[in-house]
Amino acid sequence: MPVTTGQLAQLQEDAAAIGPLRVDQVVIPDTSVSYELTRPSDFDALLDSAADDPEQNLPYWAELWPSGIALAAAILNTSGQLDSVRALELGAGLGVTAIAALQRGASLLVTDYSLESLALCALNTARNAGRT
Repeated sequence: MPVTTGQLAQLQEDAAAIGPLRVDQVVIPDTSVSYELTRPSDFDALLDSAADDPEQNLPYWAELWPSGIALAAAILNTSGQLDSVRALELGAGLGVTAIAALQRGASLLVTDYSLESLALCALNTARNAGRT
């Protein structure tokens, strides 16, 4: 079901609670696709706050990983739709691969240990794929 304007506004409000954010334009190689990804603007501050975490959950989710961009390119360059594919993404991060999978029609469940990651993934998929 497509995301409504009200839902997108709520996702933006939820993401704003994370702290200062920025929007980066991410070009997916070997495609004509680019995404606008919202992410934390100060990775060092996230690292500092993780220093006091007794479980040492470092904010890996806040980085845009080259492997995620490469996987998004591979998904987008796969022939045929993924309408009949059910997929599970372990470690959603900022959602770059989730966006590609949703655009190709996959039924997707994303996971991450970080609620902040899931909030930004939902915002980024809604903005770029029109779905969450």
